[in-house]
Amino acid sequence: MLRLVQTGLGPEKEWDGEYNATAEDWPMFLAILLHYVPNHGGVVRQVTNIAVAIDLPASETWSRLFAGNTPTLGSPYELKLTDSLVVHGTTRLINPGRRLVGTIPDLNYAIFVLTIHDKEDKSKIAIELFTYNLPADQLVTTERQWTDALINI
Repeated sequence: MLRLVQTGLGPEKEWDGEYNATAEDWPMFLAILLHYVPNHGGVVRQVTNIAVAIDLPASETWSRLFAGNTPTLGSPYELKLTDSLVVHGTTRLINPGRRLVGTIPDLNYAIFVLTIHDKEDKSKIAIELFTYNLPADQLVTTERQWTDALINI
């Protein structure tokens, strides 16, 4: 059993943004932890961050990445980066149009967080990729392929 206690937020209005951020980020953190402990407990993880600005609205970016098929919690997902680069796994957390946390069996059962930030008529794609015992050259290649693919969606 894990007990999580959040403290330190004041009652003043200026704390609302902090509260809203933790309300979205704690479920993400716990989904990653729930994946890590039974599957990779004790293994050091490698973290890769990818961020790309896209000249498309967030809704169109999401639709292209998931080929119009938004997954549901616990269901398989298919993230289409290019016609030949499609990432498959299981959805661990979903906020449709905004965030997906999913497993990646093909990368030694890695997990990733995809977040799409809406910036007027543009969007920013941010991916945090958590891998375990993945060879360094494979991680570098994956990061390069994913970045190149996202630039061109």
